[in-house]
Amino acid sequence: MLIELTSLSPISFMLAKVGDRVEIKIKKPNKNEFRGRIGSASEVFLVFKGSTKVGMIPTSVDKTIFKSKKIIVGKIQSIESSKKQIVIEITC
Repeated sequence: MLIELTSLSPISFMLAKVGDRVEIKIKKPNKNEFRGRIGSASEVFLVFKGSTKVGMIPTSVDKTIFKSKKIIVGKIQSIESSKKQIVIEITC
Protein backbone atom coordinates (compact mmCIF):
# COMPACT_ATOMS: atom_id res chain seq x y z
CA MET A 1 0.00 0.00 0.00
CA LEU A 2 1.42 3.39 -1.01
CA ILE A 3 0.67 6.36 1.25
CA GLU A 4 1.51 10.03 0.66
CA LEU A 5 2.44 11.70 3.94
CA THR A 6 1.10 14.98 5.32
CA SER A 7 2.53 17.35 7.97
CA LEU A 8 6.04 16.89 6.62
CA SER A 9 9.06 18.01 8.60
CA PRO A 10 11.38 20.29 6.54
CA ILE A 11 14.45 18.41 7.77
CA SER A 12 13.07 15.12 6.48
CA PHE A 13 14.02 16.07 2.90
CA MET A 14 17.68 16.33 3.98
CA LEU A 15 17.69 13.18 6.14
CA ALA A 16 15.56 10.66 4.31
CA LYS A 17 16.47 8.87 1.09
CA VAL A 18 14.51 6.59 -1.21
CA GLY A 19 14.69 3.03 0.11
CA ASP A 20 15.16 4.01 3.78
CA ARG A 21 13.16 2.11 6.37
CA VAL A 22 10.75 4.13 8.49
CA GLU A 23 8.78 3.25 11.60
CA ILE A 24 5.14 4.19 12.19
CA LYS A 25 4.21 5.03 15.77
CA ILE A 26 0.74 5.56 17.19
CA LYS A 27 0.23 8.74 19.23
CA LYS A 28 -2.80 8.60 21.50
CA PRO A 29 -4.82 11.79 22.08
CA ASN A 30 -4.18 13.82 25.23
CA LYS A 31 -7.59 14.17 26.86
CA ASN A 32 -6.41 16.81 29.36
CA GLU A 33 -5.20 19.23 26.69
CA PHE A 34 -7.22 22.42 26.11
CA ARG A 35 -7.79 22.77 22.38
CA GLY A 36 -10.30 25.63 22.20
CA ARG A 37 -11.61 26.08 18.66
CA ILE A 38 -9.29 23.42 17.16
CA GLY A 39 -11.62 20.56 17.99
CA SER A 40 -11.26 17.32 19.87
CA ALA A 41 -8.00 15.42 19.99
CA SER A 42 -7.68 12.30 17.86
CA GLU A 43 -5.31 9.40 17.43
CA VAL A 44 -2.56 10.01 14.84
CA PHE A 45 0.03 7.83 13.15
CA LEU A 46 3.47 9.46 12.90
CA VAL A 47 6.29 8.29 10.63
CA PHE A 48 9.84 8.35 12.04
CA LYS A 49 13.28 7.68 10.62
CA GLY A 50 15.35 7.01 13.70
CA SER A 51 14.28 9.65 16.20
CA THR A 52 13.36 12.26 13.56
CA LYS A 53 9.72 12.74 12.55
CA VAL A 54 9.33 12.53 8.78
CA GLY A 55 5.58 13.13 8.55
CA MET A 56 2.11 11.95 9.42
CA ILE A 57 -0.22 9.45 7.76
CA PRO A 58 -3.34 11.31 6.55
CA THR A 59 -6.56 10.88 8.49
CA SER A 60 -8.32 9.66 5.33
CA VAL A 61 -6.30 6.39 5.32
CA ASP A 62 -7.98 3.32 6.85
CA LYS A 63 -6.27 2.83 10.21
CA THR A 64 -7.53 -0.69 10.93
CA ILE A 65 -4.49 -2.23 9.23
CA PHE A 66 -2.17 -0.46 11.69
CA LYS A 67 -4.01 -1.48 14.86
CA SER A 68 -3.31 -5.20 14.39
CA LYS A 69 0.46 -4.76 14.67
CA LYS A 70 2.54 -3.34 17.51
CA ILE A 71 5.42 -2.00 15.37
CA ILE A 72 4.79 -1.02 11.78
CA VAL A 73 7.72 -0.65 9.41
CA GLY A 74 7.58 0.90 5.96
CA LYS A 75 9.93 1.94 3.18
CA ILE A 76 10.27 5.31 1.46
CA GLN A 77 9.25 4.91 -2.18
CA SER A 78 9.68 8.44 -3.51
CA ILE A 79 10.76 11.89 -2.36
CA GLU A 80 10.08 15.04 -4.35
CA SER A 81 11.32 18.05 -2.44
CA SER A 82 10.14 20.50 -5.12
CA LYS A 83 6.54 19.27 -4.65
CA LYS A 84 7.04 18.71 -0.90
CA GLN A 85 5.92 15.12 -1.26
CA ILE A 86 7.04 11.89 0.41
CA VAL A 87 5.43 8.54 -0.41
CA ILE A 88 5.96 5.45 1.73
CA GLU A 89 5.09 1.81 1.11
CA ILE A 90 3.65 -0.41 3.81
CA THR A 91 3.31 -4.15 3.30
CA CYS A 92 0.40 -5.70 5.16
